[in-house]
Amino acid sequence: MKYNKNILSERMIQIRGERSQGEMARLLGITQAYLSEIERGKKIPSNQVLLSIAEVYGTSVAYLLGEIEFSEPLAPMYRTQHQQRKDKNVVISAAPLFADARNNDLPVYSFAQLAVQLKNSFIKRPFVIITETAHMENFQIPNGAEVTINPLESYHDFDIVLVQYKDALALKRISFRADGGFDLIDSRGVSATVLKDDLNGGLFQVIGKAVSVTYKIDHGL
Repeated sequence: MKYNKNILSERMIQIRGERSQGEMARLLGITQAYLSEIERGKKIPSNQVLLSIAEVYGTSVAYLLGEIEFSEPLAPMYRTQHQQRKDKNVVISAAPLFADARNNDLPVYSFAQLAVQLKNSFIKRPFVIITETAHMENFQIPNGAEVTINPLESYHDFDIVLVQYKDALALKRISFRADGGFDLIDSRGVSATVLKDDLNGGLFQVIGKAVSVTYKIDHGL
């Protein structure tokens, strides 16, 4: 993957602010020396380290790489106090990134229902998909989460998107390949590689970009 190391360095330093390199290196699970070399443009971080930087710094890979001008983290925040339940399961909701996603009347699909819908017609407005499989926990999308998908929003390198590949639906991070294909990434790493021939053959499509996520956590009380 090609990108401007100067932009990455500048934005990492800007977002880090007054926090020390040592503190951020500990959160990232790397050495301070390695982080320093990335910030000085001496080292190119691996895809996994780049993902970790975006998550720890509360931004997106696309912003770090200079593909977009505004930071767009997919980060959860608490509902207002009167919306929270008193038992151990508290609903956490991500702030929608776009006005359309704030609509409470969005259609909600299971993966099976969505597959049927896509066979009948294209979906052109935001909707909610209920996750039924794991492997996205490291990206703050656990099994059973409600993820808002916006088919109209453009997506960038390392964004989380809903894809349909060989008739299977899945939420993945998407990484653009130099040969015109894509790598599909989940918590385990690269789970599939989409070749350019698959694109030309209609075997792969991006349904939409994930713009918010809602899920439950257990406080252990």
